[in-house]
Amino acid sequence: MKKAVLALATIGLLAAACKIPEMGSADTSPSPLWDRVYDVNQSMTVDGLTVTVLRAAIGDPARLWSELPTSDWEGAKAAVAFKLRLTNNTGETIAIYPGFDSIAAMNGEQSETDFWLNDDIDGDILGGFSVEGALIAPSMRYVPGAITSIRLVFDGPNWDSESFDFRVDLGSAAQGAD
Repeated sequence: MKKAVLALATIGLLAAACKIPEMGSADTSPSPLWDRVYDVNQSMTVDGLTVTVLRAAIGDPARLWSELPTSDWEGAKAAVAFKLRLTNNTGETIAIYPGFDSIAAMNGEQSETDFWLNDDIDGDILGGFSVEGALIAPSMRYVPGAITSIRLVFDGPNWDSESFDFRVDLGSAAQGAD
């Protein structure tokens, strides 16, 4: 039993050490870990679920973590993160899994978000409630300063739902100090 508790504690410490670093806010206090933080505030509603991309951040993986969190990040030149708020506007429970099937694109390079690092925003959201969390993806091709546009796409709450699709032109988004 002690070995199982120790193993769980070790996994918990590893997960905590590799979480997505806080972004802060572009206009008031961007986190110094990120190269750039943008206040995006784009919303889309599909089948009673409103998803808002609050912020996006771009950074150097070597500065975000002392050790690469998973082998998927080997060779990554940049990390792109999205801070989301999901709001269930219905009276029913909605199941949504953006951490399982999200695709991020940076300047046309496509990458899957990192399931192991994404904040726990997958699953059921009770009617009238909201959850917040972040998704993150590596860029193998571009350094943080070269990324000019980002996109986040993931499935809606029902099998026949429209997908959530957010596009951000970083030249026109509000950016905090470098």
